[in-house]
Amino acid sequence: MSYHKLRRKLSRIEALEKGASTDGERIAAQKAKQRIQLRLRQSREDISLVDDKPFVEDLIFSSEMTPTRFDVIGKLKSWQNGDITQKDVISWARNVVDKVLFDEVPPEHPDSIPIEAIMICSAMDRRTWSEYDISALLEFVTSSPEDVSQAWKQWFAYVTVNF
Repeated sequence: MSYHKLRRKLSRIEALEKGASTDGERIAAQKAKQRIQLRLRQSREDISLVDDKPFVEDLIFSSEMTPTRFDVIGKLKSWQNGDITQKDVISWARNVVDKVLFDEVPPEHPDSIPIEAIMICSAMDRRTWSEYDISALLEFVTSSPEDVSQAWKQWFAYVTVNF
């Protein structure tokens, strides 16, 4: 397995470990994590780096860098309040997109909404967003985790009419 696939697998295992609901699940995830970490170390030893530069992933990837729903809401509210500009939001979102590997999250999962908001913000330099647009995006991100399907429907309805 390639180094990149091992890194992706490790991030998924770490997510499983964090979300484990029983001791058995947690122990299994920890053991899997140890096995993948060992394989990553072996993978590195097999690759001779001419100038001993670190892997790019080590410089940019960190699961701790993934913004939470509350981080996204805070950034959007700062923008809405005029504390930061649209350009600041774009820069922040692009920085996140460049440095975080988002796992595939199905649309029915509550985490799909803040991920979508970050992706939208990273590409919103194509038009100036109005106060109404910001409010609609904030409404989308602040929707209840139980109402994910309805939040997506409302967001798509807004985008269809206003974009």
